[in-house]
Amino acid sequence: MFETGSGRSVADNVTGVRGLWPTPGREGSGEGQRPMTKRGPFPKLTEGHGYSFTAGIVFKTALDAVRRCEATGAVANERIQSTDPFVAIVFAVASYEAFLNDLLQAANDLGSVGSVVWPILATDGDYLLNQKATAKAKTDLLHVFFTQNRCKWGVKPYQDWTLLSGLRNMLVHARPEGYVPFGEHGVGIPVYPDILKGLKARRILADVSSATWQALLQTLAAAQWSASTAVRMVKAIFAIMPNDAQAGLRLMAKPFLDYEQV
Repeated sequence: MFETGSGRSVADNVTGVRGLWPTPGREGSGEGQRPMTKRGPFPKLTEGHGYSFTAGIVFKTALDAVRRCEATGAVANERIQSTDPFVAIVFAVASYEAFLNDLLQAANDLGSVGSVVWPILATDGDYLLNQKATAKAKTDLLHVFFTQNRCKWGVKPYQDWTLLSGLRNMLVHARPEGYVPFGEHGVGIPVYPDILKGLKARRILADVSSATWQALLQTLAAAQWSASTAVRMVKAIFAIMPNDAQAGLRLMAKPFLDYEQV
């Protein structure tokens, strides 16, 4: 099910998503099956087009935090006394979310030019934008549109994205931490969230003991992994797009595509 930010399903409301895109138009339009081979070229986005896309500057904020972590000289999973890894995590997630919004807005504004199928993505993408749908819903929509299959969230990079977005939510919606008390003075050890189990294998957590879960994330490796995950998500979306769409939207994705991943 596709869900909006409020958790409401939009599967029955989005024209193309219903039944994995059985028709190219609204129900009852009589347009038949989706014309996969009958679409016009996607226009090329240029510097002078007049768009002010947001994903690049948001990603730069994450990247600046990564660079500051690198400047400490710390090794990958050495804990650093900085909150920049948190900045990288939060803004890496925000950058991919911004990329999806930029892409769907571009489809809405550019995709109707000489095209048969692009307006379908424009219509359904516009609906998801207006409904404040989740990044997962928008990613699923793009997969359905370009491949006629939903995204495989159990494999990389989508699996990493799920972990990364979960970390972001934990950081920005923080709750009091739980401890297991022991000893006569009531000193306790922290109870770590389950999400950290998925991160342990990625070797990005600090090699420290009796630390809070936030402290475990204060590493160069966590910051680099966050930025790399956002980049891999953008590249994964580009990989399923036709060549003309890749060429047309390359300017919008340039900050991600230029990033040298660790």
